[in-house]
Amino acid sequence: MQEFQTIALKELRESKTNPRRTFAVAGMEDLVKSIREKGVLVPLLVRPIQDGAAKFEIVAGARRYRAAKQACLLELPARVLALSDAEALEMQVVENLQREDVHPLEEAAGYATLMTRNKLAAEEIAVRIGKSVRYVYARLQLATLIDEVQKAFLNEKISASHAILMARLQPAQQKEALANCILDISRHEDNNYEKIKAAGTISVREFDRWIKVRFFQSLAAAPWKKDDATLLPKAGPCTTCPKRTGNAHALFGDVKDNDRCTDPGCYDGKLEAHRASVIAVLKKNHDQVLQLSTESYDTPKGALKCYEYKEIAAKKPCPHAVPGVFVHGKRLNQTTLACVSKKCSKHWPEYRGTGGGTVNDDQRRHQAQDRARERKRLQKQELRRRIVTAVLNNLKPLTRPDWLLIAEQFFQEIWHEKQKRVATLFGWKVKHRAIEPFIRKLTEKEMPKYLMCCALAGEAIVPTYWVDKGAPALIATAKRHGVSVKLIEHEYQQELAAKKKDRKTKKVKVKK
Repeated sequence: MQEFQTIALKELRESKTNPRRTFAVAGMEDLVKSIREKGVLVPLLVRPIQDGAAKFEIVAGARRYRAAKQACLLELPARVLALSDAEALEMQVVENLQREDVHPLEEAAGYATLMTRNKLAAEEIAVRIGKSVRYVYARLQLATLIDEVQKAFLNEKISASHAILMARLQPAQQKEALANCILDISRHEDNNYEKIKAAGTISVREFDRWIKVRFFQSLAAAPWKKDDATLLPKAGPCTTCPKRTGNAHALFGDVKDNDRCTDPGCYDGKLEAHRASVIAVLKKNHDQVLQLSTESYDTPKGALKCYEYKEIAAKKPCPHAVPGVFVHGKRLNQTTLACVSKKCSKHWPEYRGTGGGTVNDDQRRHQAQDRARERKRLQKQELRRRIVTAVLNNLKPLTRPDWLLIAEQFFQEIWHEKQKRVATLFGWKVKHRAIEPFIRKLTEKEMPKYLMCCALAGEAIVPTYWVDKGAPALIATAKRHGVSVKLIEHEYQQELAAKKKDRKTKKVKVKK
C-alpha cells in the first residue's frame, strides 16, 4: 500500500476519538477560501479501516476534511499509515496540541483518554508532547470543571488561566468562583483595562488571590493532629490528603505555603468533629461547658460574645469559673476558664451595687467619664456622617486621587462590618450579606456615589475602642469636592448648643 495517496472524500470518515470538537466559524471560512484558491497543501493523516463505504479513518486533519467538503472538493491528498487504536489516539492528541486553535478542554479530554485507554501516566504524556508534567496535570484538571464553568470557557467568557484556577477547586466552590470572576470588572490590577472590560472578568492575579483567601485554609492553624485518620474517617489524615497543597505540587506549585487545605467543606467538618471531641471530654468532669467567641458581632447562636464573659488565668481561680470552648473567632476549639457571673466583684467590678457590692466615688467618676467619652464619640460620628453626606451631594467627576483612595480602601476594608456601614449610609435595609441585589440596581449616576461611599465608610463611623481616631481621607476628599468641613462643624456645634440650652431650660422648669 502506497504511503501517500489521493483519496476520494466519500472513502473518508472522521475519527470518533478525535479530541477536537469545536471548529471556529471565522477560521473555517478562511480555510475554505484558501482551499478553493490553492487546494489542500498539507496531506491528511489516515489509517485503513473497513466500515461500509469508508475505507480510511482520519487520524489528523478533520478540519481540513470539513473545509474541503465545503469547498466542494472530491478528493484529498493523504498519508496512509497502519496504526493501532492506541497509536492513532496518541498521534491525534500530539498533532492537535501542535495546532494553535485547539481548545484546552479538548486537549484535556485527549490526555484523559490517553491515560484511560492507553494506560499512560502523566509523566509519559509530558515526554511525548514535550511539555512539563505540571502542564499536563493542569490540563487534566480542566476535565473536573462543572458544566457551567466549561460552558463559560467554551464561550470565551473566561480565559484558560481563570479556568485552570477554578479547576483546582471542589465542584461546590466552582460556581461561586465563576460568579466572582465574571460579574465584577471594577476591581482589576492589569494595565489593559479595555481587554478586561471586554472579557468581563477580573484579572488572573486578583482572581488567584481571591481563591486562596476564600477557599484555602491554613492547616498550620488547625487545632487537630494532621495524621489523625479517625477524626473524619471519610476524609482520612491531612498528611496524605491529595487536597493538601503540599501533596499535589504539580497542581499547586505556585502556592508558597505547602500546608493548606483546598477543601473548605472537609476542613470545616474536621473542625466540627474536633470541637465535639473537646466538648465531650470537658463534659465528663463539668456540668456546664460554655461556647465562646473572640468577636463582638456575627457570633453563632448560643455562643457568648467577647464582652459577655471574662477569661480567667489558671493560676487565679474564681468560684464562678466555668470551662469554655472557643467556637468562633481566632482561637477556634481552644479551651479556657471563664467567669460569666455578674455577682463576681473580682471580674465584674462594674456591676457592683447591682448585687455584687456598692458603688464608690471612684466608680461614679469612671462611669461619668465613660458617658462623656461615649457622648463625644457619638457627636464625632454624627459630624463625620454629615461630611460624608455633603461629599456625596457635591460629588464631582472622580479624579486620580479619588480612584486611588477607592482602590486602597477596598483592599483594606473588605469585611462584613464595612458592608453594614455602607448599607447604613446608603439607606439599604440589608439582611446578613445580601447586598448584591442593591448594587445591581445602581444607575450610572448612583455608581460613583456608591463607590465613594464604600471608600469613606471606614472613616465615617467612630469606633468605640478608638474614639480619637482621625479621618484624613474623609477630610481630604471633602476639600477636593468643595465641601466646607468647618461650616458643617460650625452648624453642628450650634445645633448641639441649642439642644444643651433646651435641656437646661427644661431642668429649671422641673425644679420650679
